[in-house]
Amino acid sequence: MQLSSAWQLAAIADGGATGLAAAGRRHYCTLCARHGVSARARDAFWKLSHAPPTSFHPDAKDMLASSLAREILAADSERAEFSAELGRLLQDDKTYRCLLTIPGIGPKSASALATSIATSLFPKRQQARRILRPYSRRP
Repeated sequence: MQLSSAWQLAAIADGGATGLAAAGRRHYCTLCARHGVSARARDAFWKLSHAPPTSFHPDAKDMLASSLAREILAADSERAEFSAELGRLLQDDKTYRCLLTIPGIGPKSASALATSIATSLFPKRQQARRILRPYSRRP
């Protein structure tokens, strides 16, 4: 089973395939609806999670999958909080704001560059301004 979406992780975090079966299809469908999952994807994942076990220890496998899914969800949540806090800290930074105007530069790249570029190292202040000025104003 390949987990590639937050809704799949949320479903597995409740106890793996055994947990899905115990919670029931109605609970599962409610979870999928909350995440905006299509009926096709919902039904395919339900069918996959109820396939006959392929190992000698399906309960142990479910415990491990459930544990890993919870850890991934927690890491995603922590990363989102970190990114939001970093964005708040840099929102008044001129370099950060200018970098965000360049196509292809998003908040992650802009924050990494803004915190690592020492504009004082440019020989002339105008060079730094020319390089970091908003993209939309360039001729």
